[in-house]
Amino acid sequence: MRISFLHLIRYTIFICLWHEVSGQTINNDSVTNMEYATHWPCQKIYKMAIENSVWINDFVKNDFNKLEVGGIFDKGGWIAAQDASKIRALALGTEGKTTWNAFTVWGRFNYTRQVEDSTRLRHQTRINEDAPMYFGSLRKNYYERDVYNLDAAIQRSFANDRIPITLGIDYRVGNHFSNNDPRGRVQDFQLNASLAFGFEKNNWSTHLKGLYGYGRERVAIGFKNDTYILNTADPLYVNWTMNGFGNAFDQIRDMTYNDDMDRYGVGIHIRQNLNPDHILFANISVVDEKQLFKRYQTNELTYDPLNEYRRKTYLAQVLWQQGANQNRNAVHALKAEIVEGRDYNYTIFKNNYVHRKESLNAESTWSIDSYQLYLNLDYCNISSKDGVTGNVLEYRHFTPTIKGSKKILLSNTSALLPAIQAGYNWVLSEDFSLPIANSGIFTKTILYHNYLYQTTPFILGALSLDYMMKSMRRFDWKVGLEMEYIRRTEYQPYTYDIPSIPGKDRLNTSLSFVVFF
Repeated sequence: MRISFLHLIRYTIFICLWHEVSGQTINNDSVTNMEYATHWPCQKIYKMAIENSVWINDFVKNDFNKLEVGGIFDKGGWIAAQDASKIRALALGTEGKTTWNAFTVWGRFNYTRQVEDSTRLRHQTRINEDAPMYFGSLRKNYYERDVYNLDAAIQRSFANDRIPITLGIDYRVGNHFSNNDPRGRVQDFQLNASLAFGFEKNNWSTHLKGLYGYGRERVAIGFKNDTYILNTADPLYVNWTMNGFGNAFDQIRDMTYNDDMDRYGVGIHIRQNLNPDHILFANISVVDEKQLFKRYQTNELTYDPLNEYRRKTYLAQVLWQQGANQNRNAVHALKAEIVEGRDYNYTIFKNNYVHRKESLNAESTWSIDSYQLYLNLDYCNISSKDGVTGNVLEYRHFTPTIKGSKKILLSNTSALLPAIQAGYNWVLSEDFSLPIANSGIFTKTILYHNYLYQTTPFILGALSLDYMMKSMRRFDWKVGLEMEYIRRTEYQPYTYDIPSIPGKDRLNTSLSFVVFF
């Protein structure tokens, strides 16, 4: 990595370790499920534990269960080229932890129904955005998406609780389709399975995990109006195939492909109880994924390979829980991630597309009496290059945010939790190259738009309010409303002939109703 990146790591480590809170270890089981879900430091530990399922036994509250219904409405032109200008979504979900005999079980199920207006330039599932191959058109599409997610983990300890074994399963199914020509249908599924063996002794706990996963995306483009099938004149109705970073060509036949994915990974998870007041976690993982883009000929035994994309992800996380009583505690976290992508293009029979992302995130979360505070420092360095065309887009961002809240008691059974957040996105550096001789209208629309979007600073502000009600029958509930507003600064002067530019702002709104039981 670059020297500036290393300096930033040292700086964020200092910020994370600066504050200290004293007290006793947090006892999650002593609070209600609603208090647990609205307590920011507890939720940081909870999120870390379910993402690294080896910790579910000791660091997820026992018998924590919730049922949630939420609505999302996002609107505005401050978006990347291939995002949606308006999103309406309904989400249903439930999750919780229980014990069965000697087994600890955690599970979560989510269903999302999402409608997108004015989506263009890419038919996609939105989980594989750095992949080098996709279909797209200049015309704006109306998209509908149905996505089902099922995540589960089960843990059992042996040899007097010294050897825990953890099995994790993550499963996703998605169906995505548009109804504007050229219309697309994208179907996807993903399945990841992990198995971890641990050893606990004194104040140490160590787990070694292996992961295997596979998945598939099936993509097909068609026309309802036959007059557009062989169209090459009207640019709005031309279907384009991207094979690289800006290496696009129009295509009127064989508008299908499959993306078959296989991934392998290993992880190491370590915990040390420094003393009764402090617990330190370290989670390190490496995942190697291969994606094979192919078009079947007459059956699934014969196909033409189009592109092979290798994607490696390196992830390291350190989390420090400063134990305390219910009224005074803190959690600090430092997370670093590197994603490296490299393809093998079967049209030219060599590597053409290279993608690299370096990110570093440092955050601190405090709870002191009725106040909560969250500080976040986010850094990313992203580079995408295409060898055939010479297209390059590189940029570095630094985004600090701060969020605070205060719990207001209305009665013995009800309370309000208002919160306010502010942040700013700095563009530290950028590099952009788009040779005119190698770029058509489809490429220019995407890359020029994204160049402005990624190299223009913006400010953000958010307000949220939760109304919480305790019930005498254990079924507590809350209603939450959150609004986030993002507005860009002025563009830097440019001399390009840009067919599409991002808008000025974006308003994201969400409403939720949650029952805890």
